[in-house]
Amino acid sequence: PRILVVPKFLRRELPKDGVNSKNIPKNPSRSPLIFITTLVNNYQTKILIDTGATTTFIREDVLQHMAHLQYIRKTPYSFTLADGLAPFHVLGVVEVSIRFGNSTTKIHAHIARKLCATMIIGMNYINKYNLNINVAQQTISIIHNNHVSSMNMDTDFELHRIPVNISKPIQIPPRSNRSAQVSIPISSISS
Repeated sequence: PRILVVPKFLRRELPKDGVNSKNIPKNPSRSPLIFITTLVNNYQTKILIDTGATTTFIREDVLQHMAHLQYIRKTPYSFTLADGLAPFHVLGVVEVSIRFGNSTTKIHAHIARKLCATMIIGMNYINKYNLNINVAQQTISIIHNNHVSSMNMDTDFELHRIPVNISKPIQIPPRSNRSAQVSIPISSISS
């Protein structure tokens, strides 16, 4: 019998992170979430960068730690999220100062009672400051007053696992993909 020796770089790796890594001989993918920690109104805050959010949000409870808040709107209102179903309740709008590298930037943030992060930077900030995400270098940069400011992405955050239950049993043959409807034990948004 012949013995076939396959060099390590040609061996197929099994995915360790839940994605189909195919023949990529590198480490599993990094987290799809992008966080930075910086000063917001001189209070150290962990911020989620969310390209899927149209606007910037800040959690109500963090505002008590911040000085010199300028409220733009104090009346509550709500709108429907992108899923077309879930209402999202906002308590008002406040202007915040975000320290980004050597620059101090300003943005209007919608105040939410419950939010999955302390603060979420949305597309209004991303577009205003031409925010650039460099995944390879794990940095984020902006242009402010014709000057480029950069920050490192956070690498020390904990991901929360949420159990997912399949709605109906399905059969998945080998070497195939299937889509399935699932449910999770929380509502589509906490608001």
